[in-house]
Amino acid sequence: MKNYFLGLAAIIIAIGAAAYTSPEVKVKPQSYTFYFTGDPSSPGEVADESKWSITPTENDCGSTQNKACQIVVDDNQTFLDSGDGNKRKLLSTLGIIAAAGAGGSVSGYIPQMPHTGISLSVNRP
Repeated sequence: MKNYFLGLAAIIIAIGAAAYTSPEVKVKPQSYTFYFTGDPSSPGEVADESKWSITPTENDCGSTQNKACQIVVDDNQTFLDSGDGNKRKLLSTLGIIAAAGAGGSVSGYIPQMPHTGISLSVNRP
């Protein structure tokens, strides 16, 4: 009888402990907006991660989708550059591809990052 009591007590304690454990809190990844600082008519510059800066530019992003302007990326696509005052920068392995602007326009290129799943880009006229 004593063995059954100890076993039953252990089960009750385990169930009680499981009932009071807090659920795992999922943290949403931080996102950052990067602004294009190069020539939007140059596909090489649009695809160059070093031409994108966390510092806003003077260029106003319009609703016309025909030139590179800004992109939004998750924290895991960036790093802090200790050699440049701990500025946040895009990873060089991000894989930005320069695509022709809206309607196949050659007046500018827009960024695309197919392998990351990031498709959000806001462009300027």
